[in-house]
Amino acid sequence: ERGDKKWADAVATTRAARDRQARDAQQRRQRGKEQNEYDRFNQELMPEILKGDRFYEKRWQEIAGILQTAPLARGAIQVAEIRQELSQARSDICTALEKLKQTPEFEIDRVEGAARAARRYLEDLDELLRVADQLLAEATPWNDAIAEVAERTSRSARNFNRSLRAR
Repeated sequence: ERGDKKWADAVATTRAARDRQARDAQQRRQRGKEQNEYDRFNQELMPEILKGDRFYEKRWQEIAGILQTAPLARGAIQVAEIRQELSQARSDICTALEKLKQTPEFEIDRVEGAARAARRYLEDLDELLRVADQLLAEATPWNDAIAEVAERTSRSARNFNRSLRAR
């Protein structure tokens, strides 16, 4: 009877060790999978996303200030230069959006959430820059329509930045 108890204890100990090793291996695979998704997002998508984000962070306030001046007070050369900048920024945003659309969905919720937030932000930013370009092209003053798009873009920018911190 004592031998049976020792045998049962040995089997239970071996089984527990094997289960622990299996759990540890599964956790390592999961961490590796998560790291691969984070790396894929950071290496493949972030450089493209950041082009639009940097434009928004560094140039938008100045451009908004110019848009809020009377159309006749805007210099023709200044308007042409800004429209060129807007065109380049929209091209960069279009490239990033295309890359986001072509990227397979991420399995890790936080990474997929960041990708969705980036898509929303870039779509809003593209709309904002399109409307800004239209106001400049038509020599139209700042209005409620662009103010609404600007506010929506500001919200989606904050949401995108929050999604990055959540990762």
